[in-house]
Amino acid sequence: MVLPMKKSGLSCSLALLVAGGATSVFAGSVKSPFNALNTQVNTTIAGEHGSADVTQLRDGGWLVTWHKGSEHWDVYQQRYPASGAKVDAEARVNTTENCNQDTPVATALADVGWLVTWQSDRQDRSEHWDIYQQRYAASGVKVGIDTQINTTENGDQTNPATTALADGGWLVTWESNLQDDSGVDVYQQRYAASGAKEGIETRVNTTTSRNQYKAAVATLADSGWLVTWESNRQDDSGVDIYQQRYAASGGKEGKEGKETRVNTTENCYQTTPAATALADGGWLVTWHCGWSVYQQRYAVSGGNVGDEAQVNSTTYSEDNTAVTSLADGGWVVTWSSGSNIYQQRYDAVGNPVGG
Repeated sequence: MVLPMKKSGLSCSLALLVAGGATSVFAGSVKSPFNALNTQVNTTIAGEHGSADVTQLRDGGWLVTWHKGSEHWDVYQQRYPASGAKVDAEARVNTTENCNQDTPVATALADVGWLVTWQSDRQDRSEHWDIYQQRYAASGVKVGIDTQINTTENGDQTNPATTALADGGWLVTWESNLQDDSGVDVYQQRYAASGAKEGIETRVNTTTSRNQYKAAVATLADSGWLVTWESNRQDDSGVDIYQQRYAASGGKEGKEGKETRVNTTENCYQTTPAATALADGGWLVTWHCGWSVYQQRYAVSGGNVGDEAQVNSTTYSEDNTAVTSLADGGWVVTWSSGSNIYQQRYDAVGNPVGG
């Protein structure tokens, strides 16, 4: 599970590894390099390097992706085995080079390969950003060519998020601007293990007034998935966090199959959701309320387990929250505060461990 963070203008991503421990990566321009592990990921140093992301692979290793370039940005990747030694050299992911490729995210697939998705500016001459993907086999060889995910092109499609599904396929979510003449909405596209699209792209959010954005997605224990996002003034209360649960069949679940609000408190803007499946079949959602970090646990039935709770004990510009589940049934929440990065671990009951 990837824990993305940004600190002091530099992008950072942290992955918890199967064998225990973690690996992190920071990215910045050559004018402001920062590396937490004293190991440089990129081989080429010319140009800007940013949007770093790291994901755990099924073989125990990990994959780092980032964008780099000067006139145009390209998406690159560097693979590492469990030993930590580089596998081959850094490699460009995107095929088209005459436009900007940005915001890469990677997901480990069931076949031990992986998928990289990103947003591409005017690649198909549509005058807009679109979402692209490239699949890789476990050997690191590309499976086919990069392909466009979104079907609609009459507005910008940005900020992809992905999750691997239990059937060997995967799901991609993104923000779509003015697709339904209603502002920004969250869309998704499901893929089979073969790489073929399953059905058509569909809108996740039910409410279309104002904007819905910054989606995150997580696969659940029942083989379904959960999409969370920010919704702007949906209940005339500022920005709130909403979620939509899906069954493995792809049908919407919940009361009347409708989206539900996660946060209870409304006296601040609720932003930057993240979610993870828990060992008991439920899930956990985290978000920011002002400068504080909050969480809400859910049972497998979809009902709340207790009330929303503040995670951080001290408040000082808390930001960039992420969450991942642990093998013991608990979970860990990570966030940045000022120039530092903090974490709080919870046991399977939900009690904080230490700190």
